[in-house]
Amino acid sequence: MFPTHIRFSALASAFNISVLIAGLTPTLAAWLVETTQKPDDAGVLPDGYRGGGYGDGPVDERDG
Repeated sequence: MFPTHIRFSALASAFNISVLIAGLTPTLAAWLVETTQKPDDAGVLPDGYRGGGYGDGPVDERDG
């Protein structure tokens, strides 16, 4: 097990990085919509954060 000061530093670093990413999401979404003029493009950000959406993107419905 790591010493206490290292464990707390690692936890704090992970927390601060996640806050930074989550805090920038609305700004990035607004910039993306303004740049592309497509409001649906803002929905791409959460999928990108999750590693490309893990294959849960839109699926074409097939007959049969």
